[in-house]
Amino acid sequence: LRMARPATRSAGLSSSQQRGRYGHALVAIAWILLSCLTLISVVYSVRIYAALVSDDDDGNGADIASRRGGRIRSSGAVGPRSKRRPGRAQKEDSNEEPNYALLYPNYDCVGEPVRINYSSSEKNCQQCRDFCDLRFKGQETSPNELDSTSIFVFGEKGVQIVNVCAGQFKYERDKITTLKVIRPEEGCINLGRGASHVRFV
Repeated sequence: LRMARPATRSAGLSSSQQRGRYGHALVAIAWILLSCLTLISVVYSVRIYAALVSDDDDGNGADIASRRGGRIRSSGAVGPRSKRRPGRAQKEDSNEEPNYALLYPNYDCVGEPVRINYSSSEKNCQQCRDFCDLRFKGQETSPNELDSTSIFVFGEKGVQIVNVCAGQFKYERDKITTLKVIRPEEGCINLGRGASHVRFV
């Protein structure tokens, strides 16, 4: 008689067992990748928040005009607005005078301004400034001879703009003409050729 040989257990794993192990490994890898992506997202969000907070605390990020109601005027003149970061000359400083004006070389308060303080004085007046001897950076022409100057007034005092340099030179009263009287809440005001003297009022 032929004896039946005993069944022997295969030393290798079945295909279903191998697929099961591969599936578990793939799940573990996916979980690790998802954890890494979540961690990266959290770190990136924290860095963005910190940058935003730092920018809000920076003086360059606080637009004076947005706090003082800078707006597009009906005449088309545009005051400095929060969408455009002001230069350092436009920053408010608690150590500086609260009443001042910024004179710009272009319409719509564009360009690097010249600051005129309330304490400014000339030979013939106090709290005033002639434009005849002022110069914008990089220009040799005085502001009263330019066609496209503009001014932005800050503080509680308004300014009077006249047509001659009355601070340094004597003029007959009928030769002095007031061109504009500007209040701080009016925002940016275009001046142009002929504006020669500013006086705080």
